[in-house]
Amino acid sequence: MTIKNQLSSLPRGLPVLLTLVLAVGALHFGREILIPLAMAILLAFLLTPLVKALERRKLARVPAVLAAILGVFLIAACATWEIGSQLNDLVYRLPTYRENLKAKLESMRPSSGVIGNVEATFSDVSQKLEDKQDPPQPVRIVGTEANPLDRLQIILSTAMAPIANAGIVLVLVIFMLISREDLRNRLVRLCGTRLALTTRALDDVGSRVSRYLLMNAMVNGGFGVAIAIGLKLIGIEYALTWGFLAGILRFIPYIGTILASALPIGMAFIQFPGHDWWHLALVASLFIILELITNNIIEPLAYGSRTGVSTVAILVAAMFWTWVWGPVGLVVAVPLTVVMAVLGEHVAALEPLSILLSDKPPLANHISYYQRLLAGDTDEGYEILESEAKASSPMEAYDSVVIPALILAERDRASGELGEGEQQAIWQTTRELMDELIPENAVIDDAALDSPPSIKARVVGCPAHDMADEMVLLTFKQTFKIAAGARFDVLPATMLVAEVVARIDDERPDVVCISSVGPLGVRQTRHLCLRLRQALPNMRIVIGRWGCANDRDKVVNSFKKRGADQVVFSLAEGRDYLQRLIPLVAADGKASVLSVA
Repeated sequence: MTIKNQLSSLPRGLPVLLTLVLAVGALHFGREILIPLAMAILLAFLLTPLVKALERRKLARVPAVLAAILGVFLIAACATWEIGSQLNDLVYRLPTYRENLKAKLESMRPSSGVIGNVEATFSDVSQKLEDKQDPPQPVRIVGTEANPLDRLQIILSTAMAPIANAGIVLVLVIFMLISREDLRNRLVRLCGTRLALTTRALDDVGSRVSRYLLMNAMVNGGFGVAIAIGLKLIGIEYALTWGFLAGILRFIPYIGTILASALPIGMAFIQFPGHDWWHLALVASLFIILELITNNIIEPLAYGSRTGVSTVAILVAAMFWTWVWGPVGLVVAVPLTVVMAVLGEHVAALEPLSILLSDKPPLANHISYYQRLLAGDTDEGYEILESEAKASSPMEAYDSVVIPALILAERDRASGELGEGEQQAIWQTTRELMDELIPENAVIDDAALDSPPSIKARVVGCPAHDMADEMVLLTFKQTFKIAAGARFDVLPATMLVAEVVARIDDERPDVVCISSVGPLGVRQTRHLCLRLRQALPNMRIVIGRWGCANDRDKVVNSFKKRGADQVVFSLAEGRDYLQRLIPLVAADGKASVLSVA
């Protein structure tokens, strides 16, 4: 048995699970190689806009890359030197804060009440137990003095690993920036002949990740500067150090700001004496206010559409990458998740990643609406319909939400997945929601009409197949109620074809609308159109296929062979045609038939 046959005989989903296990194992056990590579790629994305800006100023590629690297290195070195000197001074001055710390702890110590009594009781019991124990015997540790060479070896081995990793990352970043087109072309070559897909994916990944990293660096840097200025105004010592650490730690999603606030809050705790809690509260308030402003105002303006990744996905990704790569994984979690989400949008095989990670709605509005009706959640169904109507118009909401949902119900009913009772419930609920969205006596689209309301014409709507067709006519009646002063009547879906033809022949309206929700009802629509043409040869017949705009030419030709004069495919298209047709019909007095199917 071949390997392919063996894999096909496995339970469904097991190959995917095995692939995920192997991928996670490779990420975990290969982290010594993958972490420097990931850091180098992200730094290359971050520095690419700076290198391009230098190149636009007529600087060659290699000097532009070296200048960008050198500039970043000098800034980091100066900041590290200044922060290191401040931290060294803080360590030297720590004994001076001892009295303030004692006073703070004494003020927090409960001296009376229930908590104080419990603490006193536990202290007495502990003291009595210690008095009853035998005196401890001295312990003498005998050992050999460490060799200075051994100490030097331990220090070097501890320090060399991060220095070596930093050097590897630096070299990779330089060569990635210098050869970025060559690396891009090699990736395109690896993906085979799908040049358009690969180009779009690479461009999207590059632009989105570069923009996120650049904006994130600017936002976090600004956050650190604001923290440093605020702490200086409050009177907290070493404000520059705490601001720098706040800007760095904020790269860690969600918990970075909490970690950054702990140190200046602790500084406020030991710096001011006695019962002075006011400065500590000011420091905490500073972090809270700045974080709220940054999250809710600055970041949406800076990121635009943000990262394109949902908040839940970022949280899960942060936990996953921290578990796989440790603290470094927490820093690179967001950029790596953005890359996976973008790849899922462009590569069909990786589409589940886009569904799980993207912040885009996982379901189209009409699918969500239909799913909510299936679940019996009419409130959320109405919210979907109402939000779509507010974003555009009621007619467009019906075209984009209601009609596609009715088509889904028709398909599920035809395949046996939806029972007749469930379909009837969906029809009834949709009818109620439509009446709630637009009351029966509402006046719609008056401002959009070109024809004066004094022109009178009669429109009769005829369902071709079932209740869904009748509901679309009722919707059309709501949104086209006063078009050119026309009167709009809807026949029930229970009438037979012969009854419909006889009714039309007897009343001779100006326009007759025959409604059929696609893709079903084609045969009934053709039959009704043919019967109307045979009974009333002078009538104008216009057929509209709601929600079936695919293969328009074929559909139009098919219905025109059976006597139709026009075919429309949406409520908006039908409204526009009626607005042009009704004044002409009313002016010359000819009867016409509009078959909207």
